[in-house]
Amino acid sequence: MAEATTELAPDEQVYEYQDDRDAKCPFAPPPGLRALNDKAPVTRGKIWDGSTPWLVTGHAAQRAILSDPRVSSDDKQPGFPYPNQRRAHRQDAGRPQAGRPGDLTRAAAALADDLRAARCAVRGPRLLLAARVKDGDLTLPEATLLAIILLIAGHETSATMITVGTALLLENPEQLARLQQIDNTKDAAGAVEEILRYLTVAQFGQRRIASEDFEFEGVDIKAGDGIVVPLPAGNWDPDAFPDPEKLDLTRKATHHHAFGWGIHQCLGQQLARIELQVVYGTLYRRVPTLRLAVDRDELEFRPADALAFGIRELPVTW
Repeated sequence: MAEATTELAPDEQVYEYQDDRDAKCPFAPPPGLRALNDKAPVTRGKIWDGSTPWLVTGHAAQRAILSDPRVSSDDKQPGFPYPNQRRAHRQDAGRPQAGRPGDLTRAAAALADDLRAARCAVRGPRLLLAARVKDGDLTLPEATLLAIILLIAGHETSATMITVGTALLLENPEQLARLQQIDNTKDAAGAVEEILRYLTVAQFGQRRIASEDFEFEGVDIKAGDGIVVPLPAGNWDPDAFPDPEKLDLTRKATHHHAFGWGIHQCLGQQLARIELQVVYGTLYRRVPTLRLAVDRDELEFRPADALAFGIRELPVTW
């Protein structure tokens, strides 16, 4: 497939995708991204490399495009809207202590070294991938990639949700008090869904490329056009979630897109839900006096183009 080139009108305004969040409302998606839904559910956006893929921001449009067989997740196709991974990795570099972001490049190298060392000496379940390499079921690069996926999707996002979710709840004491009073699994699960919707830490956006020409939400998408689906925008779409800026732990929010949508949605989402239900359902009751040890303004939030939205460090006391 030849790489598509889409001409923009000379006066066409294009949103610079992944601009910074409002410092006064750091838990909300960037205001420019939210404003796109007032314009149209599908618009143009400029990403880090200067290309202008389609941004699908409306909740219903996101569901439609992420389940549309006319788009592909094949990132080897020319025109695929790659995220700026090098910048994201550099911004998240360094893991001096647990719970803080780390350098994926160093993490990958360390994992590869561990796997090599374990090829001939498999000890315990934590070396399951090494056992698969030893048995010939996986190559070393394949096992390393799987380990990175587990590190990010299986640990980083859940750890981030606990940290930034705590900060969010401390910012909303009425909702925190409501959560502390919940004593049943159903209501605790509902509260987790609302927190997932509100934060949507997977802020990088799901990436697709059009496999053929087609019309979608009033725009003509051409084969080879890049498509970015910013999940936070869909989860703050007022047509799907009235008053999206309001954290309401009684809201029915199970139709959110925090884990994506369609055949490529997060495989570990049920485990993540269980982890968050346990943490949110017990931490604040066991430590009812938990509070920030610094002013909220002193918290350092990750930039909008980091791999996952979150807080670099959350000092607390009780």
